[in-house]
Amino acid sequence: MCAYENLIKSGIGNTHNLITELFIEFGEGNIGDDDLTFIMSDNLLINVGGNTYWDKINPNQYEIHINSKLLNTLSSIEYAAIIIHEIAHASLKKHFYNSNGTFEELYQKYLELNNLVDYGHNIMEDRFINRMATVLYNYDPTIFPYFDDYVILASQGVYDLPTIDYTLLEQIKTIARTNEKICE
Repeated sequence: MCAYENLIKSGIGNTHNLITELFIEFGEGNIGDDDLTFIMSDNLLINVGGNTYWDKINPNQYEIHINSKLLNTLSSIEYAAIIIHEIAHASLKKHFYNSNGTFEELYQKYLELNNLVDYGHNIMEDRFINRMATVLYNYDPTIFPYFDDYVILASQGVYDLPTIDYTLLEQIKTIARTNEKICE
């Protein structure tokens, strides 16, 4: 809850902040009247920070499940990274399922509905990583010395990191867990 509240605070007054834009997708009076619910879940695998679900029966309902098994092991900025990642998934799903698009957009929809491709992470890698890192930087600009550290943290789970970056990710997570100040 602390990570969630601090993400909201970090986006207030900055309409170009990714977290603000993503929450607008699901805020009161949004296009499609879509609702987003966060649930602490103990049904996720230990190596999964979160997962986003779209209800096919009630298509205006999106749920983000955050792994409660990790509560005492992650820093709040790691939780913030998970929340941003999952909100990006929810936003992409919302646009995908509400599309009445071009042939290319509908073809992409066909591919996804038939499990032929998962392009959500590809879009995040191409379009969101630096913006996700900026949100993490705004969340706590003092925890890491370099902006690239925030980029590495935001990249976790989006694409396979090269070995050198995976090693750096582990170091970054150790720094975050050691220097946690926001949600002590």
